[in-house]
Amino acid sequence: MDVAPSFLNLFFAVIPLFFVGLLGVYFRKHGGMAIHADETILWLLINLFTPCLIVDSFLGNEALDNLSNLIIAPILGFSTVIIGIILSSVCAQFLGFAKREQERTFVACVSLYNYGYIPIPIIMLFFSKEILGMLFVYNVGLEIAMWTLGYIALTGKVSLRGSLKRVFTPPLIAIVISLAVNAWFNENPLPFSLARIIHMIGQATIPMALLLVGATVYDHISSFKNLDAIKPVAAGVLLRLFFIPLIFVAMAFYLPIPESLKVVLCVQAGMPSAVLPIVLVRLYGGDLQLAIRIIVATSVLCLITLPAWLSFALGR
Repeated sequence: MDVAPSFLNLFFAVIPLFFVGLLGVYFRKHGGMAIHADETILWLLINLFTPCLIVDSFLGNEALDNLSNLIIAPILGFSTVIIGIILSSVCAQFLGFAKREQERTFVACVSLYNYGYIPIPIIMLFFSKEILGMLFVYNVGLEIAMWTLGYIALTGKVSLRGSLKRVFTPPLIAIVISLAVNAWFNENPLPFSLARIIHMIGQATIPMALLLVGATVYDHISSFKNLDAIKPVAAGVLLRLFFIPLIFVAMAFYLPIPESLKVVLCVQAGMPSAVLPIVLVRLYGGDLQLAIRIIVATSVLCLITLPAWLSFALGR
């Protein structure tokens, strides 16, 4: 797409994503999505749906033939998490958290942002396959940051061996294999029928993930009755949706990076907090209620801030 989408186009593109999440809330409440099925759905997302979406967007993608793009994009993605950790850590010192776990949860939730379930459908709708492929390469840096810096920020422990082990996920393996195939073949070498199957499975990734997110939010919706965490939630919203995006957009404007990567950075600028910190808090300790409040608050408010940042950054 040569012309940037307008604010209203982006607004109405984001709304359906939230309605799918609300369906997850509805089905969890009325028994359509049993909680014991979550592990199976998550396993399918990580091991089948997301790898298929990656392969579908990578093979035959000309933007990924440039070696410099493959180096710059992950470094840029990794650096954005570092920026978030620095800013949120400084802010946390002024919030006066009673417990260390709350401070670490705040830093993890603010610095780690939604780099897949929201930006992927937006790019698929408004931009080209080349930019979608660049998004996945950019996300390699975020994936590494999630399981290294995110783990350290939440636990305060440095475990290089454990972090590297967590990084090698099926989506990352799919990226590496797809890049190798791209380097060897000029076009998608898969038979049409197989490519079509991979495409259909990949297209199911986003709705399946959003349903699961909605169901997870419903499990903890009672935590919103307690309003004692307004201050850190408000600080998290300001950092995640206003101050950090300003830095992202400035980077897109002034860094000497490819145009496709500029678009990716502008799309990522308005993203809310990632949902995965909920899983990290469960695994490694933290304040689960605070995590959910920050994630839900930024996700709801990004209905306005995401279209605003993206339309501004792309010149509309």
